[in-house]
Order: sequence, then structure tokens, then C-alpha cells
Amino acid sequence: MKHPLHRILRLRSLLEEISRLNLEFRLQELAQLESSALHIEQERRTAVRSRYELIGQKNSGWQEAILLEGWLEKERYFLDSARDQKMLAVDEAKAEYLERRKEYRQIENVIEVKAAAQAIASRRREQQELDDWFGGNKEKKPRT
Repeated sequence: MKHPLHRILRLRSLLEEISRLNLEFRLQELAQLESSALHIEQERRTAVRSRYELIGQKNSGWQEAILLEGWLEKERYFLDSARDQKMLAVDEAKAEYLERRKEYRQIENVIEVKAAAQAIASRRREQQELDDWFGGNKEKKPRT
């Protein structure tokens, strides 16, 4: 049967893995939002260029370009606020992952220290048994 510390280590390992996956998921969401924000910014720049070109042509399309630019500006604002919220979620997920990782390492260190102490105690017992055996043989055997 496994030692309780090994079960705790396994549990901490699973919790660390879940936290890591959660962090990766949050980072992917953030990357998607940043990609969308970049795309919106490119669209807005295109709309601004189109508006200036249409103004120079005295075309009625410039009004549509202004409306499109305003709509894209609002969309960028919403994406920026969503990105800020995702950044907070990423920071929380990262902190949770690091905490779980620290807990795992602590249990791992406790197990290593306990194993080292048991190995030392075992070597001492073996040496004591060896000393006792040789000590017992010396008393039985007279010196010549």
C-alpha cells in the first residue's frame, strides 16, 4: 500500500496539471482577443483611409466610412475591456498554478527528506548489526 504522502503527492500533481491547463486555456482566450483587437484596428485604419479618400472625391460614401469607423472604435473599446478582464483571469490562473506547483514541490521535498532519513536509519541499523556480529565473534574466539 502506498504511503499517504505519495497519495497527497499524486493529488497535488493532478491539481497542478488542472491549474496548468486552466492557465493555458486563459492564455489562448487572451491571444484570440488580442488577435481580434489587432484585426479591428486594421479595419479601423482602412476605414479612416477610405474616409479621407472619399472626402476628397465629394462622394456620399464618406458618411458610411465615418459610421463604420465609429462602430469599429466602439468594438475596439469592448474588446479592450474584455482583454483587460482576460488579463486579470490570466493573472489569477497563473497565481493559482504557481501556488499548486509550490504545494507539489513541498510535498515532493518532504518525501525526499523522509526517504533520505529512512535510508540513513537503515544504513545505521545495518552497520550496528554488522558491528554486533563482529563484536560477538571476537568474544567467542580467543586470541592466540
